[in-house]
Amino acid sequence: MPMIQLKRNKSHHFYIECKNDSCRHNAMVPVTALLKEYGEDITSDEVLRRARCTKCGFQGNNQMRLVYVGKSALAQTGSAVNEDSIKDVENVW
Repeated sequence: MPMIQLKRNKSHHFYIECKNDSCRHNAMVPVTALLKEYGEDITSDEVLRRARCTKCGFQGNNQMRLVYVGKSALAQTGSAVNEDSIKDVENVW
């Protein structure tokens, strides 16, 4: 899976699910909140590496999805892969 730069589509949310079988906590985190906290150059790989479950404290091997929030006509604007094979895409964990 190509590294995803989150700054391109700020209307997306980052869905993260804890992979601790006894927890399975999940959350929708607005990309804008991640950019504010970690800076404009944060990638999906970095978010997954840093993510820690606020319910059980588990860190690592979490599952993520980018979820578009808004009008469906704009949903695919971040799905193209650029020349560098980096996918540009755009409530709290």
